[in-house]
Amino acid sequence: MIAICRTLYAQLRANPAHASELVSQLLKGEWVQVLNWGDHWSEIKTEHGYSGWARTAQLWLVPAAQIELLRHCTLRLNAKTASFEMDENTAKKLGVDAFLPAYFQSPSSAKPNPGWDTIAFTQTAKSFLEVPYVWGGKTPFGLDCSGLVQLVMNLNGYSFPRDAWQQAEIGEEISFNPDEPDFEEGDLLYFQNPGKPIHHVAISLGKDLYLHASEWVRINSLDPDSPFFADERRQTLTRACKIKEAHLEPLSCSFKRLVDLVDGADIAL
Repeated sequence: MIAICRTLYAQLRANPAHASELVSQLLKGEWVQVLNWGDHWSEIKTEHGYSGWARTAQLWLVPAAQIELLRHCTLRLNAKTASFEMDENTAKKLGVDAFLPAYFQSPSSAKPNPGWDTIAFTQTAKSFLEVPYVWGGKTPFGLDCSGLVQLVMNLNGYSFPRDAWQQAEIGEEISFNPDEPDFEEGDLLYFQNPGKPIHHVAISLGKDLYLHASEWVRINSLDPDSPFFADERRQTLTRACKIKEAHLEPLSCSFKRLVDLVDGADIAL
């Protein structure tokens, strides 16, 4: 079955307990696959296979007879509210407008995905400058490094994986000289310690500058002579990828795949 996050955001925890590790968050209106539906906690899986436990009261279970409606709806992320919204007609048929009236009414100005634009991508990222770092965060109230990248991608109309190591698999890998960083705006930079998986991601602002969530969303440099230099990042930069339209999947296509995945699947209720 599929459920929809009904609150401004919901905490996704490793285990069904408030004290459990925060592994990610759900945004308002986000669709998820339900693995186990419980009275207090429900185990769910996101469109990219990210699983965890959320409070059942913060989810709305889509009736099985109405799941087919999701295949035909349009979906986007509202830049003002950081909430997923579907077209108003589908929302009304689902009956969700009773508790999500403001977020499920697509404004008349809503337009189809405009296509990949690196300038728009980095400008969106800059709008989150000084947002505090929150482990597992992916909302404007608190972001981790990969949550920032995923949110910015979503706001530009694209689906994107949740963790940095997953994100590193998207795009065209580019070679670079760490002593003479010359990245282009919109390139994604990845960091890892020796013998460890990729643990951090940043968005290049061109040349040596990059934007990332580290303590807070800020701008740093790979140039030792810059006042924004961060030696730790220079030492651990191991991969860089260029993103192009062909590498990305529009939000609606990705969520429709989730519907196909769960259709007819067993669920523990």
